[in-house]
Amino acid sequence: MTEYLERIGTGDRHDLWMIRVDPMGFGQAQVYDGTDRDWERQVERDTLPWLGFAHERVIPLLSVSSTNDRLVIAHGDERGPSIVKMARLLTDTAERTRWATEQMAGIAEAIAMMAWRQPGFVHRRVGPEQIVVGVDGQARLRAAVAFVAWGKVGTYLGRGNSMTKSVHYMAPEQVSGYPATTATDVHSLGTTLYAALTGRPPFHAESELDTLLAIRDGVPPPPPAGASAALVDVILRALAADPAKRHADPATFAAELRRAMPEPLAPELLAKVAMLRPDTRPAPHVSQLIVGNRCAKQWDDLAQTPTQGVRHCAECKHDVVQVRSIAALVPLLGQRCVSYNDDGEN
Repeated sequence: MTEYLERIGTGDRHDLWMIRVDPMGFGQAQVYDGTDRDWERQVERDTLPWLGFAHERVIPLLSVSSTNDRLVIAHGDERGPSIVKMARLLTDTAERTRWATEQMAGIAEAIAMMAWRQPGFVHRRVGPEQIVVGVDGQARLRAAVAFVAWGKVGTYLGRGNSMTKSVHYMAPEQVSGYPATTATDVHSLGTTLYAALTGRPPFHAESELDTLLAIRDGVPPPPPAGASAALVDVILRALAADPAKRHADPATFAAELRRAMPEPLAPELLAKVAMLRPDTRPAPHVSQLIVGNRCAKQWDDLAQTPTQGVRHCAECKHDVVQVRSIAALVPLLGQRCVSYNDDGEN
């Protein structure tokens, strides 16, 4: 059963909804305006390969469904601070280094697993905006939605189009317009880890142009304070301007990170991160917008009305509509006391 609870965001092409997905718990749904049919087909083609993909460091993609004028992509709950913002809250340098390094090793392993599932896969967007920290203190890669998998063409990034929110997380070959490879993801992973450890990306200048030139030329950044010599070597190798001088792929990068930080991550540190994690919105199960005025009754407990498929709740004073398909549900989004499952029950 998928229940649409609350609209939590609006973008240029889609609305973002909080949903309840049994038995997964809470998640999110991106509801796209389907006026651009070619774009809609591109989104479906790029997204479908990741349905059913399961990895503890990747937010799951639950479903992709299309109606006459809407494309609905449901995935796990992606709310949470980025890994860089979360790392800033760990004021102890040793704790921040230990936590951030393990998190990026896990993300690198997740990308390696995605490449194993889809040969030739290059993520190309491994910046902080794609890595969020959950309520358990673990960082996870956002669900692989839309153009993340392939892009419009193989060399999409770097040809006047940056799909990252900041040029600071582009690799030199992207800046120069060359094809992205697995070594491109290694550069982005290293850049994000550096930013998590220091609070700023390694290549930073007064203007975007100067930043891009610094990335292209591989200007050596100062080593992160508090990192061991072995860890500094791994990070700086990942930031090399020449892809051939980096780790060949995210799996190799992850293995080197774990060799540089051999001690296991203490559960107490994860608990501390979870406690420090800021929540900009209330959890779904305590949100008054979600639970405050909603009807908890089952269909058979509601009063019948003269209209077939519509019943009334005397407690919350709402009419409840029974629908039997996602196509019938989408026009009702935003109306309370509406839920759906494959059996057509409310």
